[in-house]
Amino acid sequence: LNQGIDPRQGLLIGGGGGGGLYCTGIAHRLGCWPVLIPSASAALSATGAMLSDLRATYTATELMSARVFDRERANAVLDGLHAQCREFCDGPGAGSIRSEISFSVEARYQEQVWEIEVPLARPEFSSDEDITALVESFHDTHDALFAVRDTGSDVEVLTWVAHVSCALQDADALKPPSAPGRSGAGGTRRAYFPGQGVIDTPVYQVQDLETGRRYPGPLLVESPVTTLVVDARSEVARSANESLLIYPLE
Repeated sequence: LNQGIDPRQGLLIGGGGGGGLYCTGIAHRLGCWPVLIPSASAALSATGAMLSDLRATYTATELMSARVFDRERANAVLDGLHAQCREFCDGPGAGSIRSEISFSVEARYQEQVWEIEVPLARPEFSSDEDITALVESFHDTHDALFAVRDTGSDVEVLTWVAHVSCALQDADALKPPSAPGRSGAGGTRRAYFPGQGVIDTPVYQVQDLETGRRYPGPLLVESPVTTLVVDARSEVARSANESLLIYPLE
């Protein structure tokens, strides 16, 4: 919030075996919807480590003023960073199905005490227009983060940054195995909900939910790795990849 980011525009992810118990309440307090409960929520960190791309970040310090900008020196720094990224792709990232390299700078207004990271639209400075584009991008980013735009001040670049990522597998094509469990073992269970007290609450097994259909709360959804609590203000749907999505009831 302090840097202009509205959590209501994001997606709330319930990780860990206990995430399904309290994520709906947190979403209501934040106004952040929908809530995603991945099929591997109880082992989300380990799953992410196994499926995520290999990444590396390389940096070089080279102080440069936008008003006295040395394109040749800047391009030499970027070329050096690009070479490091290519070495990473050919080493740890060898055999990847795709790789991506992006560049940014850590810049500030002249003599400012902090820097912000600004992406570079192009990996080289071939004309004065590229310098102007960097300065404008810095102003825009600074304005978005701090609601301050000082176009009369010089912009200084301190650090040049290169990010490289190598995808070792197509994570989008992966699908978890169908959840084992007690198919059809539903019924009701006595459960307490604020404002309602102890009520007979419907219980569903995750594999018995119809894909795409929304089930209004209050209810409980059981899976082999977590139990999801959906209150009377919310509804839940099962996605095609067997994750669960929680929405607020209108």
